This record gives sequence, C-alpha cells and structure tokens, in this order.
Amino acid sequence: MKVLSSYLPFRKKVGNTEHKYMKNYSHLEKLYKNVKIYENRHLISNFLQNIGFYVKRTGDKLGVDSDARKALHQKVFVFPSSVQGIDVLLSRYFFPIRVLNSVPLVYHHGFPTNQYVGASSTEERREAIRDRNRLYRKTACTLFSTRESIRRFSEVAPKDVQEKVVYAPYFLPKVEPIQPDSLEKKFSDYRPVRVLFVGSDGKRKGVHNLVKALNRICDQYPDLRNNLKATIITRDELPPCDFEVDKHEHLNHDSVLEAFRQSHIFCMPTLKDSYGLVYIEAMASGCAVVADDSPVRREILDDGDAGLMSDPQDPDDIADKLLTLIQSPEYARTIGRRARDRFQRYYHWRQVGKRYVRILKDAASGKY
Repeated sequence: MKVLSSYLPFRKKVGNTEHKYMKNYSHLEKLYKNVKIYENRHLISNFLQNIGFYVKRTGDKLGVDSDARKALHQKVFVFPSSVQGIDVLLSRYFFPIRVLNSVPLVYHHGFPTNQYVGASSTEERREAIRDRNRLYRKTACTLFSTRESIRRFSEVAPKDVQEKVVYAPYFLPKVEPIQPDSLEKKFSDYRPVRVLFVGSDGKRKGVHNLVKALNRICDQYPDLRNNLKATIITRDELPPCDFEVDKHEHLNHDSVLEAFRQSHIFCMPTLKDSYGLVYIEAMASGCAVVADDSPVRREILDDGDAGLMSDPQDPDDIADKLLTLIQSPEYARTIGRRARDRFQRYYHWRQVGKRYVRILKDAASGKY
C-alpha cells in the first residue's frame, strides 16, 4: 500500500507544529513492511502553502480577514504527478485539493472545545463549520483523536458527515513506556520530589497558577521547601519562586522525554488546550499527572483514575492535588503506575500504528 503524506517540509522553517505530526507517519513504513509512505514535496505545492501561511500570519497581526486568506490557508495543492501509483492520501489539518476525485483521503483533524475556538454557543459552532462540511464530505474518513471530540462534533455536524468520522489517537513512535523496575526505582527516591511542567506557551498552559500553587505549599509547609525541585520548560517569564526551580526556554525532544522519566509529578493545569500530547508523554514515563478538569483530559486520564483533575483557575485546588501526591509517595507511585499501564494499553505506538494501517487499508479499498 502506497500512502502520500501531505506534510509540508518547507514550513518547518517557520515553526509549524503540524510538521512533526505528519513526519511521525513516515515511521509507519518502518513498522509495517507492506506500507510505503511518500511525502508531498512538490515545489509549487509548498510555495503556494507558504503564501497561505504568511497571508494568515499577516492577517492575524493586522486583524484583517480576506477571501485570499480563506482560499489559501489550510489548503494543500496536490498535483497529478504527485499521486501517480498512490493508493491513499493522508493529511492532518491541511486539506488537500485537486485530486480528491481520484485518490481516497484520510484526513486527521481535531475538534477543539467551543471555548478554544472562541465560539459562545453550539449554534455559533454549527455555523462556523458549515463551510467545512463540504470538505469533510470529500474525505474517505476523518480522524479525531478523542472520543470526546467525536461526541461534540456529532452535536453540530450533519449525519452524513458524522458517518465519516473515525477514532484514532495520535501516533507517537518515539515515545516508549518506562520499564516497571525503573518506575519503582524512581519513586523509591522521593527526596527531592521532582515536579515537571512542559509548555512553551506558559501563560496559556497555566504555569503561573502552578507557581502560585507551589509557593502556597512552601508557605504553609516550610519543611517541604527543601524537598521540592521543579523543572519548568517554557518560553514565558516566571513569577518569583519560593522553591528550587530549573527553568529552560527550550529543550530538544529527547531531553524533554528524559525530564519526564526523571520526574515524579507532571503538572500542567492548562487554561486552554485542544488535546495535550505532553500528558501522554508523562503517562508513558510513569509520572503522577495533575491536569485541568476538562472532558478531553478526563478521557485521557481515565476519568481521574490515571491522574488527578484540578481547577486550572484555582491555585489552591492545584496545591491541594499536588500536596496529596507530595505527602504520599505510595499514592503517587500508584497513580504513576496506572498512568503507565493506561499508556501501554491505549496510546503506545504499536496499538495506534495498527489502527492507522487498518484505517488506511480500508480507505484504499473503498470500505468507507
């Protein structure tokens, strides 16, 4: 089976996060010998998409919308020469056009909450996606990464569009679960308690409320101050910290994964997030997770069984959840173990990769 992956290599120069997700799909051919992944490297296609990106960025800065921006942004122009011999087209976020009548398309697209996209009501959301329904109808199937997003999408999408939706978590081939003996060893050494935050956009991801929560813990329990060490990876400035902190603006992915493996607790009380891949990485590393109490994070963390849910707007509530873990290493170990086991069952690349290959084969054979 030959698959054309429509990620845009030129865009990585301007920090496009979509690139890394599409690049992950190339690992499918390393895992499954009957799958061959090709990348859309057509120069004109990339040139047009870059124009669309800069039109959007300029419009965002100026507060101007335009038909040109709508026509170019989130579109990929795929030319006939690129799809010769291709069985199925795979794209995420950017919608391929021009060849949809001849090549089945598997389209991976999220469906963030109303609050994330700035919609005030379900009716407003229904109106916002009305234009996109014509795109969804042209897919063989559309992939959503959470069942919660499928539920919300079904509230506003027409029946024929709903029938094209398939559940598939993110494919993360470089994330491996921590070994059980390594997890046990990590929690046997609980001095200091190592707390991790990873979020480049710290303000949106709740880093300030995390710092407030840790400061309040240290104020109320001064003896814990010397038993806390936080690693915070964000480009934002931090407020004053009454605890030991190791702050980084950026680390490469391997270093971030190592930080997860070394940490006891991962806390990101995000104020606005459509998914949160870092929660999956934290679970794989056996961290006791403290997340915001949202439907998507509840799904990822098994309704609170594999992590603690907090009010992201309330530093006192975040502090209570952290303190529960800090004062009880056995409980933290149990939560970390449950998180690791849940990752192994539902989010490991072997399970997710098999699902993707099956979906691609079904799309190529016309099943959808």
